[in-house]
Amino acid sequence: CDKEKADASVADWKKKWKLLNTRLGQFCDKGLYLGENKVSLFDIVAYPFFERLITIQHYAKYEILDKWMDEFPRVKSWYNAMLELDGVKATKQTDEFLITAYKSYRERGEAAY
Repeated sequence: CDKEKADASVADWKKKWKLLNTRLGQFCDKGLYLGENKVSLFDIVAYPFFERLITIQHYAKYEILDKWMDEFPRVKSWYNAMLELDGVKATKQTDEFLITAYKSYRERGEAAY
């Protein structure tokens, strides 16, 4: 992993997270996007991306699910609310599963570049 490129990507992603943090606050200041435990299409579509952030955290050594979340409190509130949903609890993959599953994909990508 090229540290300089990775750091540039972090800066770009944090800009997007800042926008997401603002947009999540459109309807309520905590919890799910629409509030009042109303699950929206956004919640369903966005959550799997966040579930897989553990792989970036593991391989790139960025503290995404800890320090990044603290920088974006509305994103953190949304993510934590998602983790409490019965459907997410029933289907959530373990961190180890996601890290292991991503390993061969990462190795193929590194070999190609």
